[in-house]
Amino acid sequence: MLIALSTRFVPTGFVSSVQRHINLIGDGMHSRRSMIFFVAFWVSVIVTSHGFAQNQGEPDTLGMKVLYMSIMTKGPNWNDLSMRGAQAPLRKHFAFWDSLQQKGKVILRGRVDDTSAIKDIIVIELDSLRDAIELTDRDPLVESGWLHPLVLGWYAARKVITSSPGGSPTETYFIALLRRGPKWTPEQNPETAKLQEAHMANIRELARQRKLVLAGPFEDGKELRGVFIFRVPSIADATTLTSGDPAVNAGRLAFDIHPWQVPKGNLP
Repeated sequence: MLIALSTRFVPTGFVSSVQRHINLIGDGMHSRRSMIFFVAFWVSVIVTSHGFAQNQGEPDTLGMKVLYMSIMTKGPNWNDLSMRGAQAPLRKHFAFWDSLQQKGKVILRGRVDDTSAIKDIIVIELDSLRDAIELTDRDPLVESGWLHPLVLGWYAARKVITSSPGGSPTETYFIALLRRGPKWTPEQNPETAKLQEAHMANIRELARQRKLVLAGPFEDGKELRGVFIFRVPSIADATTLTSGDPAVNAGRLAFDIHPWQVPKGNLP
């Protein structure tokens, strides 16, 4: 799966709200032109990928907002052998997140199914980053040092996500975490603007093909830049699609891809 948007029917106030969000390739919107391309990108891809008619494709229909993504990695006390016998702490961990999902504070969560340090990715809907961090820190496995969370503001289409109870059957999506590449620089110039346009065009095309289901930038604008979520048959397919992005080809972005086990029906 992959996340992205594009432009049309932008209501009053939407452009100004988007202006504070990051540009995946650079560090901010230094011109009205680049900002307009950014808005167009986020609105159009969602409209294209989810089949909304143009007169239904307004951003408020999609629920564009800041959510919070918690990327849970192995903590300082993680031990693969110990975890296999840690039934009681695991039960508390799952019960903790199940309860939050039932309360509507967690809207999407899934296990990362590979050998990387990332174990879970959880999407939280709360009022602030501070609230999301404080909530995540109460996870029993975080408190015990078995998991370590990185919580980031993530700008995405809320209404594309459908919540379901914990314990539901899962299906595999592929989540690409985009980060600064070896040729990333903070400045904006005609060359980076042209590259950003090509990056957006590529995302719109992937959404049109229904290979990209969701995408969005992180708010902090530091090492991690954003997310692509793909619904494709294999990690090789997701890797090929991400590698073909013009910003990746140019070295402005790099990426890691992980298989993500998400409850069936939570994503398109």
